[in-house]
Amino acid sequence: VHRDLKPGNIFDDRGTIKVGDYGLAKFITASKRSAQTQSVGTLHYMAPEVGSGRYGREVDVYAVGVILYEMLTGRVPFEGESAAEILMKHLTSRPDLENLPIAFRGVVARMLAKNPNDRYGSVLSALNDLKVKIADHAHGEAIGEPSQYPAYEESVVSRPGMSDWL
Repeated sequence: VHRDLKPGNIFDDRGTIKVGDYGLAKFITASKRSAQTQSVGTLHYMAPEVGSGRYGREVDVYAVGVILYEMLTGRVPFEGESAAEILMKHLTSRPDLENLPIAFRGVVARMLAKNPNDRYGSVLSALNDLKVKIADHAHGEAIGEPSQYPAYEESVVSRPGMSDWL
């Protein structure tokens, strides 16, 4: 489990996306899932269960959901005047999915589920579901014009190689 996935820890190395800064990474076994007592990570990307010391791959799925949301909208799903307000929103508020392209809404919602058991089991599962939903919308429903989503066109559509990623 990386435990601190955020845009600052994701790098483009000549077309290969890499994850760095493994300072907080931890090998989590089934018996150690709840053994962590100190909250770690970056506030805006932190899964709700981190506050209670529960760690599993679900915390990384949540963080990637926040990153995807931010790529598509240009902002994180939960903002506030204080750390406590942001943490409370992670615990209790639903993200506003209105500004996301329709094909992304269900996937992002599931990645940002409050209960870790309701999230995808892995980022790869989420990506596979996203590919299917994008393909379905490309053949049927329109997902909207990229210009409707300020960060969408720049971060997803225009990046070289991103069509292969999606």
